[in-house]
Amino acid sequence: MTFRFRPALTAAAFAALAVLCSLGAWQLQRLNWKEALIAKTEARLAAAPIPLDEALRRAAAGEDLEYQPVFAGGAFQNAAAALVFGAHDGKAGAWVFTPFET
Repeated sequence: MTFRFRPALTAAAFAALAVLCSLGAWQLQRLNWKEALIAKTEARLAAAPIPLDEALRRAAAGEDLEYQPVFAGGAFQNAAAALVFGAHDGKAGAWVFTPFET
């Protein structure tokens, strides 16, 4: 068996290698982005809750409050509750919407 140099096959192999290396670099960039996103989310979830009025003020100022715990004092107005019926996985259920007055 004799070896025959095939330039087209060699070029295709180098092109495939370049594509695979660029995909690997993309995966590493995505890993760094995802780890930073997870760290930000975990830090937000571990933060102390802020009052609702402060959260509304900060949100109106354009601050990002995603995953920020918030607390509010008040009472549910059960007399004004509304049911929205639906199904999930073939089982009947309902969403209960109850106003909360602060």
